[in-house]
Amino acid sequence: MREMPVEQKVKSATVGSALAGAIVWALSEYVFRGDVPPEIGLLVAVGLPALLSFAGGFAARHTWRTDAEALKVKPYVPPPDGS
Repeated sequence: MREMPVEQKVKSATVGSALAGAIVWALSEYVFRGDVPPEIGLLVAVGLPALLSFAGGFAARHTWRTDAEALKVKPYVPPPDGS
């Protein structure tokens, strides 16, 4: 099995998710003192990780493949009739 490096976008999204978990914990402990309203808890627990993961993946640079097989692939060219 060949080893492939992890793309920067994946690393950034993973860090964003981990950071979101820490933020959710900090909000629960220090802002709401353990009594988080259900609506806020749901919004923060679901929305914050998704938002931070998307932002991290979007902001990171694309990692170009350099292996020989990837370089052999030709780009898709649509047929001339447009179908």
